[in-house]
Amino acid sequence: MAKNISSVIIVGLMLLSWSLGIYFLTIYFDTVLVIPTINDYLWTSPFKGILGLTSIITTITVLFFFFQYRFKLFKKQRGYLITHISHHVVWLLVVGSQLKVIAFNLGICH
Repeated sequence: MAKNISSVIIVGLMLLSWSLGIYFLTIYFDTVLVIPTINDYLWTSPFKGILGLTSIITTITVLFFFFQYRFKLFKKQRGYLITHISHHVVWLLVVGSQLKVIAFNLGICH
């Protein structure tokens, strides 16, 4: 039962990330997106800046789930729990970074 709830949380965070990115792209009408880093700023296109990290992490997550269920990588509950918790943390970081970039580019966090 815990495996199904964990998978639903991961898919929910993935869908939240995609919906935030697509919604922001529909309201943001500019050719350049600024991504704040620690000491500098990165200038990129809005699609790469908002949905680039999301698409990379989505691909990794889907491939991981495919290999996990296809080849039964984890026989023990502990290994399964650690990987799912790490996926939760990664998806929370992706959503958080998207919100930070969106807020910065809309002028909320200057």
